[in-house]
Amino acid sequence: MTRSRVGVSIAGGEFSSDRASFSNVHPGTIETDYTYNSERSFSYFASKGFRLQRLPFRWERLQPVPGGALNPSELAAIRLRAEWAKKHGSRLILDCHNYGRYVIAINGVPKTCTIGERFGKGVPVTPEHLINLWVRLSRALGDSIGIDGWGLMNEPHGLGRVSWKSISQGVVTALRKEGDKKRIFVAGDEWSNAQRWSEINGTRPWINDPLGRTVYEAHCYFDANSSGKYNRSFSREYDEDKRLMNRGVERVQPFLDWCRRNRVSGMIGEFGVPASDPAWEEVVRRFLSVVNDAAMEAVYWAGGEWWGRSPLSIQPTKKFTVDSPLLKVLQA
Repeated sequence: MTRSRVGVSIAGGEFSSDRASFSNVHPGTIETDYTYNSERSFSYFASKGFRLQRLPFRWERLQPVPGGALNPSELAAIRLRAEWAKKHGSRLILDCHNYGRYVIAINGVPKTCTIGERFGKGVPVTPEHLINLWVRLSRALGDSIGIDGWGLMNEPHGLGRVSWKSISQGVVTALRKEGDKKRIFVAGDEWSNAQRWSEINGTRPWINDPLGRTVYEAHCYFDANSSGKYNRSFSREYDEDKRLMNRGVERVQPFLDWCRRNRVSGMIGEFGVPASDPAWEEVVRRFLSVVNDAAMEAVYWAGGEWWGRSPLSIQPTKKFTVDSPLLKVLQA
């Protein structure tokens, strides 16, 4: 089977981080509150041609103290998935699924701190802390063949005092000084919106990478507000917008054009639709056609064994015997 440019996020490592009690002190318990999934999921998606697999994790679980040592058990769990990826001919992108934030317990109370945010007389989470995370990860896992690259931060937004451009450049610079040669995936600011990419991030690329192996990452969803929640039916969406079939094309084109004009690599790090509704399939086909014409990778959101009946899930059902109806569209 030829390698597809379409990959899949195998989600679960970021689960339960929206609980009120969640923090670096109370991150939850693996296989109770969150999961990195079983080998069968990695094997299944590889067998279906999805050889690029994005693995979300939460910063608080992997590094319980900003700037401190990595959690050995979390590191071991991620290393095992990288070994599975290699075993089944896939590549992992490690995705720090934190939105430019870190939930830290201050006086026993969880406080969601954006990077660089002042709290009291100090700044609990600094750009240097994110640099420290990735340098430590590179040292621990950089020799893993199963890891394709580092996803520095999922959907950063609302950072305020500090510039995401400055933060991301700092991480890239530090990793290259370490001798790291893997691809580095840099999300766009303000939710990585593909349609508004130039408006938010400017007309020019901002990363100076001596190896030229930085990939700019945009996200693209097709519901009316681009949230990916799909609160309205396809029928209602179509009634209000007769151009719905081309919505994916129109939303992703600004990002594709930006990458082409600037001669940089790009990736669609997330896209997804209600997988059991065939009405969305043509939207996906047209979207993937233009992404493929741009020779760009796109990663579907999402697979994962804990999604249950989540509408966007393409996880197989009935003990891996029944494929998602959307699978054939993504494979094509």
